[in-house]
Amino acid sequence: MTIWSSIPDLQERVELLEKQAAEHGIILSLKKEIPYGTQITGEDSDGIVGTVALYFSAKKGFSAVESGKSNPVSMELVALFMNKKRDDSKPFRPRIGSDEAGKGDFFGPLTAAAFFIETREMEDELLALGIRDSKKLNDKKISEMARQIRQKWPDHFVIISPSVEKYNNLYSSIGNLNRLLGWMHGRILADLSAKFPSYPLIHAIVDKFADEKNVTQSTGGLERLKISAITHGEDAELAIAAASILARDRFVYSMKKMNETYDMNFPLGAGMVKDAGREFLEKFGRAKLHEVAKVHFKTAGEL
Repeated sequence: MTIWSSIPDLQERVELLEKQAAEHGIILSLKKEIPYGTQITGEDSDGIVGTVALYFSAKKGFSAVESGKSNPVSMELVALFMNKKRDDSKPFRPRIGSDEAGKGDFFGPLTAAAFFIETREMEDELLALGIRDSKKLNDKKISEMARQIRQKWPDHFVIISPSVEKYNNLYSSIGNLNRLLGWMHGRILADLSAKFPSYPLIHAIVDKFADEKNVTQSTGGLERLKISAITHGEDAELAIAAASILARDRFVYSMKKMNETYDMNFPLGAGMVKDAGREFLEKFGRAKLHEVAKVHFKTAGEL
């Protein structure tokens, strides 16, 4: 048995972390003991090494901090170490979470996903998988997590991902991004809840992008849903985190197919995109920009 720390509570917690990390393809090693804690490193199958400092005090409990430069391995270890288990003192509540990906990207579609946590067992399995906000994971890890979610619970999610051309048509018709997002979230929430007609009422939580009315007034079929919006939902709600992983995975897949179709490498985000935009215009002309880019972005006018 590896001695991780002279602090008994921390030793027990790191022993658990060692098992969880191994399930995620990360091998731990002790770097050194530090005041009130221990510093460990982890290495994944790609040879990426991350270092974290783990602490325990009777007053503050457990805490974890990335040491040095942040990377996917250190982020993963912090998340696994600090992963909160469900509180059995609180009644379990089935709920749907929804989130989107691609909203801030000039190139590519806007995708949205909804996921239904129906049982406590599902909640525990998602926690064991390390499910959390997709923005804290690299795309390789997101792809693997999304694959497991789809495989384990094929009937518990809905994804909507209009083509970029369809997105531009919808935006032109609706005229407002928050209303368009509201329609997309409302549609997937309604469609997913319809798969479970035995529930008279299902709670649904969306990451807050605007007032809840953008969702509740957007589409029919929401009568059996109690919808609320919360800030930083991917961190606060497991169902939203699972939805964020499904949405991001579909967005990345769509970008890959778009790269293949146009034989280009479209960058993510909205900052360093003009060079790719100019290259596209030279190859395909202005009339086709709406097939690959969100043309209501200021960048489109500048190009």
